[in-house]
Amino acid sequence: MALKTDHSITTVSAYDILGIAPTAPQRDIHAALRNLALAWHPDRVPAFRRGEATLRFQSIMDAYNKIRTPDSRKSYDETLYALGGIRKPIRLTPKNDNLPLALKAKAWFKALETVFWPVRSKN
Repeated sequence: MALKTDHSITTVSAYDILGIAPTAPQRDIHAALRNLALAWHPDRVPAFRRGEATLRFQSIMDAYNKIRTPDSRKSYDETLYALGGIRKPIRLTPKNDNLPLALKAKAWFKALETVFWPVRSKN
């Protein structure tokens, strides 16, 4: 579930992106990274989904980097508690589309740009 800050900005936690519980052991974090990275790596998806896959892969790697070590995870958890606590995670799997609207829009624009406005080489 997304967390709300004082400024009414909705944020998605690293646990939401990886689809794991905040109490998950480190091996589950690594397993979630492996599964999602294989599903959303830009080189493993069809060309028409490459823009979306790039954005998802970047968000997956950013989330993993925030909680990959016990020290960084402790610091991240303290920040989450300060924002309002850790809530039930949202599953982000290839079948479940829970990315923020801004990331979806960027992916669609990138896909449209790739299809309708291909990059022209400079001559």
